[in-house]
Amino acid sequence: MVNEPAEYVWSSYRTHCFGETVDMWSPHAQYTRLDSEPMQRQRCYRALFNLVLEEKVIAEIRHAVNTGFVLGTGEFKRQVEQLTGKRQRLLKRGPKKKQNK
Repeated sequence: MVNEPAEYVWSSYRTHCFGETVDMWSPHAQYTRLDSEPMQRQRCYRALFNLVLEEKVIAEIRHAVNTGFVLGTGEFKRQVEQLTGKRQRLLKRGPKKKQNK
């Protein structure tokens, strides 16, 4: 991983934030709506990255990445389970309890 988004070779961050020219890039509508002036648009885009995430949010993102589960509310996870048929929550650890016959 990198320390700053601008260090990632395949990121469009440098183009969005600093106006670096890239042949294979064209601005998307959300980006162009930030401002009509390129320098101000770049400033607005950089400001999007000033947000500091809470530890709880970072932990939730890590859990989703490490488990392969979706990131979202319990309701959203239930909807994904219903639509995909794939479990979106961890099962209880350990052996299954024996059922009395």
